[in-house]
Amino acid sequence: HCMSRVWTSVRANPFGYAALATSLLYITFGLPSQALRIWHNQSAGDVSISMYLFLCINASAWLAYGFRKQDWFLIVPNALSLLLGVAIVGMCLFFGAR
Repeated sequence: HCMSRVWTSVRANPFGYAALATSLLYITFGLPSQALRIWHNQSAGDVSISMYLFLCINASAWLAYGFRKQDWFLIVPNALSLLLGVAIVGMCLFFGAR
């Protein structure tokens, strides 16, 4: 019964699931690799802090919207993006361009 509800939801909103999948791939591979690179090099000289600030603003807006709509497909990936984005901005400010 539960799987039939999931399948019905996938058929009804395939773009939502595609967006969730691409967001999770970005969160899983893109953001952590950048954070690890900054941490390993102890430098953020080649990182655009403004891009990550805008990522944080964007994730915050979508997160607020997700909570308003009570939509976990918006809440989960944007909460993770915001967390990693804040970590990257923090490391950029801490390490700078060394």
